[in-house]
Amino acid sequence: MTTTPLTPAQIEWLTQWFADRRGEIHAEVEQIMADALSPLQAQVDALQAQVATIQEALTVLDGAALKVGDPIALRAASGKLVCAEEGGPKIDEDPFTFVARSTVGAWESFGTERGQR
Repeated sequence: MTTTPLTPAQIEWLTQWFADRRGEIHAEVEQIMADALSPLQAQVDALQAQVATIQEALTVLDGAALKVGDPIALRAASGKLVCAEEGGPKIDEDPFTFVARSTVGAWESFGTERGQR
């Protein structure tokens, strides 16, 4: 296959033809891009909604989770709470005295600590 070079007049005509249709061609390209991106945008929107739902769930879980230093009370099957009488011993090696209560005061709670590994 052989090609014939364009003449200056043909080049001028093609240049003018594209210039005259620039806006039309631009609009067609924009529409093709919009049509191609529309399904992808729907997928992006769905993923963003899932991320927001997961973030909300994590916020709820984080608020409900026990953290180091949080006070806790132990509830027995009977419904009574295990309390450290008078806040527990003050001297190492002294025994704990546990009592059952229906409510627990802050001084009778236990705190969570991270153990040694």
